[in-house]
Amino acid sequence: MHVHVDGKTYSFEHSMTVKEILKKLGLNQEIYLVILEDGNLATPDRVIGKDDTIKIIRVVSGG
Repeated sequence: MHVHVDGKTYSFEHSMTVKEILKKLGLNQEIYLVILEDGNLATPDRVIGKDDTIKIIRVVSGG
């Protein structure tokens, strides 16, 4: 699997849930969104396959 976050690409050899990926990368799941290849959001329990590519983006809000 290929994971794109903050201009870097990480590769993992096995399937993991979104929650596991974020934990492995040290990212707080409350401030990052995971986008699938088709542009949809992935929930924390979604399993990402070893052949998939995802993008992780930081949630930015203002007021």
